Amino acid sequence: TQPSPDGLFTPRPSHLLGIATQVDGEWVNKTGISVRLTQSGSMTLLSFYDWSLHFVANLPSDQGKDGEGVILFVDGHSSRFTLQVLLHLYSNNVYVFILPSKTSVWAQPNDSGPNRRLAICVSSAAVKWRAANAGSRMSTSMFNAIFVDTWQDYLLKEDLDLRQVGTNCCTTAWKRTGLEPCNKLCVG
Repeated sequence: TQPSPDGLFTPRPSHLLGIATQVDGEWVNKTGISVRLTQSGSMTLLSFYDWSLHFVANLPSDQGKDGEGVILFVDGHSSRFTLQVLLHLYSNNVYVFILPSKTSVWAQPNDSGPNRRLAICVSSAAVKWRAANAGSRMSTSMFNAIFVDTWQDYLLKEDLDLRQVGTNCCTTAWKRTGLEPCNKLCVG
């Protein structure tokens, strides 16, 4: 895959198998999952800018530039610190709150539950696939299909937990870290 002028890599069609399908020669993605790649596989200054454009474009109509302000919590990774990104977000009524580096487990809601739960779901699905396909190598399209199914299952479980119990992995993580409600005496 060759980098685009912005330094990001546009996925090959093979990267989209399992996420998107081809209809009349065009790729159709009904999953809502967007794929962007970097050379290293990690977030970069350019890819975070690309992500910030995506984030602002997908805010509900009553939030952001023409609505209520949005607080965006991000970790302290160096890819977050560009004036271009911060000005873009600020000009769209998005205010960045940077959580300190090296505080993932106790201060960052995403790493304090949801990422772990999703990783367990993906791992479980991959183990089932390997058991059913012993000796076979998992293709990109097969992993994508497993991820899409797992992501949709994860969202359903989170929604069901929230409706049945009044809390889920995400809401619990925000409480554990003290960010919702603001609580300096939180568990984390």
